[in-house]
Amino acid sequence: MTDIIADTGGAGDRDEAEGLDPARVNLMDPAIQACPFDAYKTLRDVAPVYRMPDLGMYVVTRYDDLHAVLRNTTELSMKKAGSLVRTPAARKVFEEKGLRRYYAMGDDPPVHTAYRQIVDQAFTAGRIRRLVPYIERVVDDLIDKMPDDEDVDFVKAFCVPLPLIMITRILGLPAEDMPRLKEWSDYWVEVHSYSLSPERELLVAQKGVELQEYLLEWFDRKRSNPQEDLITDIAQGLYNGERPLNINEAVSLAEHVLVGGNETTTNGLAMAMRLMIETPGLESRLRDEPEKIKVFVEEALRLQSPTQGLERQVVQDMELHGTFIPKGSVIHIRFGAANRDERHFTDPDVLDLDRRNAASHMAFGQGTHHCLGSPLARQEMNSAFERLLARRMGFALSEGRNRFEFVETLALRIPRDLWIRSETTQPA
Repeated sequence: MTDIIADTGGAGDRDEAEGLDPARVNLMDPAIQACPFDAYKTLRDVAPVYRMPDLGMYVVTRYDDLHAVLRNTTELSMKKAGSLVRTPAARKVFEEKGLRRYYAMGDDPPVHTAYRQIVDQAFTAGRIRRLVPYIERVVDDLIDKMPDDEDVDFVKAFCVPLPLIMITRILGLPAEDMPRLKEWSDYWVEVHSYSLSPERELLVAQKGVELQEYLLEWFDRKRSNPQEDLITDIAQGLYNGERPLNINEAVSLAEHVLVGGNETTTNGLAMAMRLMIETPGLESRLRDEPEKIKVFVEEALRLQSPTQGLERQVVQDMELHGTFIPKGSVIHIRFGAANRDERHFTDPDVLDLDRRNAASHMAFGQGTHHCLGSPLARQEMNSAFERLLARRMGFALSEGRNRFEFVETLALRIPRDLWIRSETTQPA
C-alpha cells in the first residue's frame, strides 16, 4: 500500500485546527487525511463548495448539496470523471498486456443500470438472509482464533478475513486464493490516493493485469462448468437481456465486486471496534441492549465513512450553492463531511444509539450508484458485533501498540492496524 499517516483523534475530538482558514484546507495533506473532521466543519460552514487548488476539484461537503449532486444525472457524469490510470506507461501495461481499464459500475444510466441488473441478484435482502448462518459460523471461527487477554491486531485477525471470505464465496472463487485476491484488491484501491509515483502506478498496473488474467481464467472455467455463484452469473449475463458481456465488461464487474466487497467492510469493522472501545459505557450498553447493535453499526459508518469521497464530472455549466462550476470540472463528493453535517444530524460528532435518522448517512452513497453490497456489509458488521459481544468481553486498546495510522489516500479511510485485547465471556 501507499504511505501511512497517523490519526490524531476519534469521534468528537477537536484540536488546534478549530477555526481553520478554508484557504489552508488541503485534503491531500496527510495530517488532514488522518483526522479530517475539523477541516470538514470549516468547509461546511465557510466554503461548502470549495475548489481544492492541488487537484482543481470542487469539494462538496454539506448533506443537502450531496443529496442533490448524487441525483443529478443531467449536469454530472460519473463515467466522465476520468480514468484513475494517469501515466502513459501504466496505461500501456493494460493496453499491451491486459485489458483496457474499464469501470462498468462507474458508468452512467442507462448503461450502469444494465450492468447492475446482472450483479444485483447476488445482494438481495433474501440472498443475504440465507447467508446469515454462514456469516455467523465464519465470525465464530475467527473469534475462536483470537487469543485470550493478549494483544491481537484486530484488522489482520478479524476485519480482513471476514469480508474476504464472504465475497470470495459469493463470487465462487477458491478459498486458498484469498491471499492473492487480497493483495490484488489492495493494489486496485491504491489509485484512489491521487498521489502515486509513476513507478508505483506502473507496479499497480502490472498487478491489475495479473488480476485480469486470473479472472479471465475463472470465467472460462465457469462457462464450461457453471455453478451457483456470481462469476457464473456474470459469465452468462446478458446486457439488457440482449447480448453476452464482452471480456472487458465481465472482468470490470468482477473486479468491482471483489474490491468493493472487502475493502470498505474491513475498514468499517476496524473503526467500529475503535469507536466502541473509546466511547465510555458503550460496550456495556450494547451488551445489555443488543437490539441497539444495528444503530451502533449505522453510527459507526456515519462517523467514520470508509469511503470518504468520490468524483463526478460536470458535463455542462452549472451552479451549486451559489458557486459557478464550468463544464469539464470535477466535483468531489465528500461523504465523510456530509455524514457529520449538523444541518442534518443533531450533535453530529456524537455516537448516539437513539439517533432516529442514523441510517440516512451517506457511507454507501445515495441515488443510482448506491453501493450494491451495502446489505452484505451491514449484515457482516451486525453479525460480527453480535457474536463478539456475546463471546468476548472487556475490549480495550493494547497499551503502547497503537499509533492509529491511516493509509494516505483521498477517497478512502483505511486504518493500518488496530491492536486490542479482550477476554472470553465466562458462562453464567
